[in-house]
Amino acid sequence: MGSKTTFKFIALVVVTYAIGLLIYDLWVLPKTSFDEALIHLLVSCSEPILQGLGYVLLPHQSDWHHTIHIQGSNGVWISSSCDGFALIWVFSAVLFYLPGGWKRKGVYLVLGSLVIEVFNVLRIISLAIIEHHFPQSLAFNHDYTFTVLVYSVVVALWYLWLRKFQFVGKS
Repeated sequence: MGSKTTFKFIALVVVTYAIGLLIYDLWVLPKTSFDEALIHLLVSCSEPILQGLGYVLLPHQSDWHHTIHIQGSNGVWISSSCDGFALIWVFSAVLFYLPGGWKRKGVYLVLGSLVIEVFNVLRIISLAIIEHHFPQSLAFNHDYTFTVLVYSVVVALWYLWLRKFQFVGKS
């Protein structure tokens, strides 16, 4: 990739990402239940795993349905900024401009989004356990450890696309 091509690629990704986030902030978040459904799905996937690991969870209060409370802890709150949507959007924005066929990209986008959200569930479970056992380290792990890890997953998915899948089936 030449410097002009690289600049164009980066500019297109940034503009696409910004437009997507504007649509999300101005329309999806305030006018749809998409975000609520995604957070509910994350909580619904995380809680049985925590219970399977032997943690006792407190029941949800009506105004705290985004929180996972392990008995004896303050719990963790899953906000719209932590539901993985922005991460999936940046993954999609880059994938959209990478080489490869559209059908294959569509399949990879769905599978990559699932990988991102499965990792997000593991992140939520880990943060709930950290909050229970080491509450003083929750902020650090949330802000740094898991930020590096989730973006590493996205970079690994892009790398995998570029190295393995963009030309699959082509001679």
